[in-house]
Amino acid sequence: MKYKKLFVFAGLVLLTALFLFLSEKNHQYSLSGTPSSQEWDLSQETPELTVFSSCLDVGSYTCTVSLSAADTFEWKLLDMDHNNGNNELGVEIASGTVSPGSDCLDFPFSLTEKTDHLDLIVSSQNQSVTVSQWSVTCTDSPHTDSILFLLLAAAFFAFLIYNWETPGFGYRLAAIVVGILLTAPFFTGSLLRGGDMRFHVNRIVGIADGLANGQFPVRMDYTLNNGYGFVNSILYPDLFLYLPAALYLLGLSAMNAYKLFVLLINVAAACVGYYSFRRILRDDRLGLICTILYLLVPYRLVNLYTRAAVSEALANVFFPLLFLAVYELFFGDMKKWYLSVIAATCILHSHILSVEICLFFVLCIVLVRIVPIIRNGESLRILYALRALAVFLLVNLWFIVPFFTEFGENYFILTRRVDLSEDTPSLWQLLFSDSDAYYSKTISLGFAVLAGVLIYLYYRYYKKDYDARDRKTGLYCLVFGVFSCYAVTEYFPWTLIQSTDFGNKYVAAMQFPWRMLGYASLFLCILATLGIKKLWEHKKTVVAAGILLLSVHSALTCLDTFVTKAEVYMADRDSAVPGCNYADYYRYEVGQALETITQERGDRILAPDFVSISEYEKTWGRLTFRFTSRDASAPVTLQCPYYAYGYYRVWLNGEEVSYGKDEWDLMTLTIPAGLAEGAVEIRYTSRKLFLVGDFISLLTFLGILAFFLYTSLEKKRRKKRRMRKKARRRNPAQ
Repeated sequence: MKYKKLFVFAGLVLLTALFLFLSEKNHQYSLSGTPSSQEWDLSQETPELTVFSSCLDVGSYTCTVSLSAADTFEWKLLDMDHNNGNNELGVEIASGTVSPGSDCLDFPFSLTEKTDHLDLIVSSQNQSVTVSQWSVTCTDSPHTDSILFLLLAAAFFAFLIYNWETPGFGYRLAAIVVGILLTAPFFTGSLLRGGDMRFHVNRIVGIADGLANGQFPVRMDYTLNNGYGFVNSILYPDLFLYLPAALYLLGLSAMNAYKLFVLLINVAAACVGYYSFRRILRDDRLGLICTILYLLVPYRLVNLYTRAAVSEALANVFFPLLFLAVYELFFGDMKKWYLSVIAATCILHSHILSVEICLFFVLCIVLVRIVPIIRNGESLRILYALRALAVFLLVNLWFIVPFFTEFGENYFILTRRVDLSEDTPSLWQLLFSDSDAYYSKTISLGFAVLAGVLIYLYYRYYKKDYDARDRKTGLYCLVFGVFSCYAVTEYFPWTLIQSTDFGNKYVAAMQFPWRMLGYASLFLCILATLGIKKLWEHKKTVVAAGILLLSVHSALTCLDTFVTKAEVYMADRDSAVPGCNYADYYRYEVGQALETITQERGDRILAPDFVSISEYEKTWGRLTFRFTSRDASAPVTLQCPYYAYGYYRVWLNGEEVSYGKDEWDLMTLTIPAGLAEGAVEIRYTSRKLFLVGDFISLLTFLGILAFFLYTSLEKKRRKKRRMRKKARRRNPAQ
């Protein structure tokens, strides 16, 4: 067996190395096209023609332009996203002059910052230049997929050293293989577009840039909203995104970092699902079946691919673990209280809205169980539950404190009213995946799960063929599953719940009632597996296999819809990540789009005509510049390129001053009268309260780690002492 493992490991590593070597050797990224317009800009002193405006990442490139020129003309390559230091948009990357009669312009250039608007502009007094074709080819990219070899080698090594003789190894491996195969839509050289993909890929890049600029934990993201800043990591938990962000820093492309993250979500769903379901159902085979059903639910796949709601899909990974943890805490082994801390922490750092809905289900169980627990003299369970809650809060204080601090602001999303009853799927959509539909129309549980539930109901209420634990598990899953499905439909009283300010505040944030399908998937998959259990016991394996095949068919229909109808988001690993603007969570009036304002203002200071700005330098959360005013008789207001969160400090000529905000909640700085010139520094800083939360969470985590290490060592010592005592009893002479 040992040599067999080594042979398998060596073969996998060599094949992976060969595949990656060939892909690296033949890889080259290029863009090409024709000018979108041959119209010259006559408003300039010398008429200008924009050959192209492209989005490019950091790297070295060569540009080739096919043209015809009757006269001498000048050209310049400008990065229009960044400030040139004189408070003007347009950093000159390259420039030159072309002689008459030339038919080609060929030049190299390098970018040290990613840009969404790299413009090649030609200037000709007589407008005597005609451009027919242009191309840009990457000659040196900072991204490499060679790091994938190390990651895969590590995975193969873990597979090698794992004990293949461990009971249930085959089931675990089968679950992981299913998870890997479900990532097949991303086994290509491009990245297909999902609904929220642009936002999540930018989150990965934003965390990486924040880490590179010394921010940890990252709480202010400057890759979003044209560099004006977004408290993305405060409003959106992103602990798990640190892994793809770290890989991005190590050279993996943003595209492949995102793909790898989705792969890990599928594998984690397989591993966590199997661990949880086999304990809930008390059987390895049933654990595998339930895991496969859960992995194949169309709603989960729609979240992961069509909607690209990876945060919600990540939270779904830990729903089975939370179900197991709550069961152990209130029905089973309460000493496994730590499972609830792990599950709740993972869900918290995946998706905030999922926390809100999970809390509802947990509170329902608490209300049902609290009286029987006290009546049966099991009050110790309450103490374990309180311990779990306390540890959960302390461990996650580093995220909870900033979140509720920012949550108290007047955000538009907290006051808007969205009629949830208007966005409910039909019964047909709830049960079937429509191969001719796309996006929300593919949201479905799949008919296979319903078939399994019907079989469970037959054996449970007609045959009465389940033991006490299965009846108890089935009852909770049935009640919660039916409620979740009911809440998805138009018959649920969403309008009544939203009629009060309190109800609307906490319900409208859910955005879509069909989010409840994530919970319905969990409960109904368990019921379907209990139904399949009886089919196996009664030798009706063909029917059981048919349910699994129906589940596979629903999943394939869902994936086929995505692959055939989704557009390409990134054509190559060296494609730049397009910029992203998110205004829906900002404080602005309905109908006014903040992102258009930041685009119009750009990376510069807006000041009156009699004020000049120089030595402008903006790096991440730090901005410095000098100003000179020709009229200092009255105060002057400067509009700065930051969103006016309360996390900045401003110095004017070395003295700290306060700042304000305009009607868009963008930062303003008032220069007092009598000050004709000066230097300004603006810097992002974290609040002291946040640092206190960070410190408490760190101490709690280290304390828990020390406690479990001590407990583990103590168990080993006790085991050794027992073995010595047994040895002395067997041989008293010693």
